[in-house]
Amino acid sequence: MAKYGSFTFIMLMLLGLQKTSAQFSDDSSWLNPAPGRQNYIHTLTHAVARARHAGSFEQNNLSSVVGEVLADFSVLQTELLALRHETKPDQILKYSGLIKDILSVTNSACANDTGRLVMSLFNKKDRWSLQFLDANGKPGAGLMLLHVNFVGDYKQCRNAQAPSNTSIGLKGFKGNYCALMAKPPGDIPFGLAVGTCLPDTCTEADLTVLTEQLIRKFMNGTLVATQAKCHSDERPMTTATVVAITVLCLILAMVLSGTVIDIVYVQCPKWKKEIEDADMLTNTNRVGSLYGAVGSGEGLLGHNDVDETALLIVKPTPTLGLLGKIFVSFSVYTNASKVLNTSQPPGSLGAVHGIRFLSMSWVMLCHTFAFGAFFFRNLEMFETLLNRWTFTVIANGFASVDTFFTLSGLLTAYLTYQMTQKYGWRINWLLFYFHRIWRLTPPYMLILLMVLGFQQYFGSGALWDEIQPADRDNCNEYWWSNLLYVNNLISASKMCFVHSWYLSNDMQFFFISPLLIIPFCFKRVYGVLACMIFLAATIITTAVLSVHKAWPVTLVSLRTTSLMGSWFEDYYIKPWCRLGPYVIGVLTGVMLAHYKRIHMPKFVVILGWILATAIGLAVVYGINGDLTGDNPSSLGAAAFYNSVSRTAWAVCVCWVIVACTSGYGGLVNSLLSWSPFVVLGRLTFVAYLIHPCVFSVYYQNRDQLFQITDTSIAVTFCGLLVCTYLVSFILMLLFESPMIGLERVLLRRKHKE
Repeated sequence: MAKYGSFTFIMLMLLGLQKTSAQFSDDSSWLNPAPGRQNYIHTLTHAVARARHAGSFEQNNLSSVVGEVLADFSVLQTELLALRHETKPDQILKYSGLIKDILSVTNSACANDTGRLVMSLFNKKDRWSLQFLDANGKPGAGLMLLHVNFVGDYKQCRNAQAPSNTSIGLKGFKGNYCALMAKPPGDIPFGLAVGTCLPDTCTEADLTVLTEQLIRKFMNGTLVATQAKCHSDERPMTTATVVAITVLCLILAMVLSGTVIDIVYVQCPKWKKEIEDADMLTNTNRVGSLYGAVGSGEGLLGHNDVDETALLIVKPTPTLGLLGKIFVSFSVYTNASKVLNTSQPPGSLGAVHGIRFLSMSWVMLCHTFAFGAFFFRNLEMFETLLNRWTFTVIANGFASVDTFFTLSGLLTAYLTYQMTQKYGWRINWLLFYFHRIWRLTPPYMLILLMVLGFQQYFGSGALWDEIQPADRDNCNEYWWSNLLYVNNLISASKMCFVHSWYLSNDMQFFFISPLLIIPFCFKRVYGVLACMIFLAATIITTAVLSVHKAWPVTLVSLRTTSLMGSWFEDYYIKPWCRLGPYVIGVLTGVMLAHYKRIHMPKFVVILGWILATAIGLAVVYGINGDLTGDNPSSLGAAAFYNSVSRTAWAVCVCWVIVACTSGYGGLVNSLLSWSPFVVLGRLTFVAYLIHPCVFSVYYQNRDQLFQITDTSIAVTFCGLLVCTYLVSFILMLLFESPMIGLERVLLRRKHKE
C-alpha cells in the first residue's frame, strides 16, 4: 500500500478513520452549507464542534487506533524505501497491475500520467517524481488531536514537471495541486484532507472517483469521499469583476481630476494668499517702524505717502461652479485633511471616539479567531482557551456589537433632539432619512462590489478557496437585500456579507427612532414612556422566544451545536431581539442634549462606577459555565440572560459616556478622548465593512495551517488591526468622504435655491 506514491498517505489515514466513524454523532448539518454560501458564523461553530471532538478523543479510547496507524505507517515507509533501493521486477509487475486497476476509473490521460508518476517512484534513477512525492501532504504529529489536514507544498507542486520523451512518444506534464478529502458517514464536523501533487491531466471529477475507488478497495466503503478540490492561479472574469473595474476606474478618474482642480483652483490661491498676508504683515510692521515717529498720533495716512489700505487689497479667490465643487468633493487632499483632523467642536461627546475604536478592536479580536478557525491546526486549543477566564472576553465578545447599537441610538437622539428644540418636532424628516441612507449606502455598496469583483485575485495557494468571498453565491442571489437593509429578515440563512446584519438592524432602528424621539418634544414623560414601551416589548419578546425555542446563551460553547442555526438566524440578527441597547442610547442621548452636563454628588459617581463595572463584568463573565459546558444555564436563566444582558450592557456604556461628559471620567475620559481616537473613530465604519476581506486574504494566503499560541494570535491581531485601518483610510478617501462632500454641495445648493 505504501507503494502507490501519491496515495500512500491518504490510505494510511483512511485506515485510521474507519474505526472512528461510529464514535461521533452530531446534528451539525447547519455547519456544512453548500460551497459559496459559507460565512464566518459557519466557520466558527464548525471549529468549536471540531474542538469538542478533539477534546474527547482520549475519552473515546481512540488512542489505540492512532497507535495502529502510526505503527502501520512506520512499516510501510520502511517497505517503500527498501523497494526503491532494491529493484524487484516481480513485485513491481504485481503492483503495476493493481495500480492500473485503480486508475482505470479516471480518464486515459490522467491514468497514463499518474501510472507513469507512480512507477517512476520505484526507479531510483528517476528524480523528477520525487518533487511530486515530496510536495504531498504527510501525516505528522497530533493525529490523536485530529490534526488530519495535511496541506503539503503548493508552490513545489506547481513547479514540479515530468520530462517528455519524444523518442517513445511520452508527453510531459506539470504538477496539479489537489486536496483529496474523505469523512466518516453522518454529520461529523471534520474530515480528512490530504494535499496531493498529481498530473495536471487529472480533473477534480477524476480525483473524486479515484478517492472513492481507493476507499472501496481498502476500506470497504467505511468512509465517504467528498469532492476533491484542485487549486490553480487562474481566476475567471466575472460580471462583478467587470462592473467593479468600470466603477473603480470612474471613481479614480474623479479622484484624480478632483485633486488636481482642488490644488490648482482652491488650495494654490489659499497658499498664495497666506504668503501675501505674511508679506503684508511684515511690510506693515516695517512701515510703522519707519514712519510711526512722525506726528504725535494723527496716524500714518495723514503724514505719509504710504497708504496702509493698499496693503490689504488682494485678488479675490476664484469661486468654483457646481460642477467644480462636485469634482472637488473627490479631492484626496481635502478629504484626507478632514479625516486626519483631530479637532473637536464644542459640545461634542469626546469619549464616544475612543469607545467606538476600542469596540471595533474588540470585534476584530473576536474575528481573528472566527475567520481563522478553519485554518487553525491545533483546534483542540479551543477547549483550553474556553477554560481560561481571560479568554471569556473573546468568547463572549458579542457585547461589543451592542456598544455600537447604543452609540447609534445615543448620537441619533442627541443630534435630533437638539434640532427639535430649535425648530420643533416638524423638522424635515425626509432629509433626516435621506442623510442616513446617503451616508451609509454608497460606501457600503461600493465596498461590497469591490470585494465581489476583486477578492478572488488577492491570493492563491493550498488554503486559498476558489470561491471568493465564501458567500459569493449568496451575494449573487441576494445582494438586493443588502441594498434594502433587509438581509437579516429576507435571506437570513443565505446572507450576503454576513457581518452586515448589523447595518440592517441599525437602519431599521433608525427608521423607527422618530417614534422614540418625537414624544420628548411634547413632554419628557411621554418620551420616557414611549422608550419604556419599546424596551418592554423587546425584552418580553426575546424571553418568550428564548423559552419556546430553547436558545442557549451563546454561539460559542463546547456543548451541542444543534441549536446554533436558530440562535443566530432567529435571535442574534433579528431587530425585535436587539432593540434594547438602541433604546437605552436614545434615552441617554436625549438626556445629554437637554441637560448638557449632569451634576451628581460624589457618592452617586462612585456608586455609578461600581455598579457599571459590576454589571459589565456580569454580562461578559456570567456565562463562563456555558462556554466550557461545565455548568450550563437552565432554560429560564438562559431566557433571562438573552432578554436582559444586552440592555444591561448598554446601561454600562451610557454611564461611561455620561460620566465622562459631565466631568466625572478622570483617566477614563482622558483615554477615551485621546485625539488619535478621533481619526480612528471616523474610520470605524469602513473598517467594519472591509475587515472580513482583509482577514480572509491573510489566512488563506498561508502556506501551512496556523498554529494557535498566545504570542502568534497577539502578533496576528495587531498586524491585522493596522492593515485593516490602513486599507480603511484608502477606501474612505475613495468611497465614503466623496459622498459626504457631494451631499454638502448638493444640499447647500438646494437650500440656497
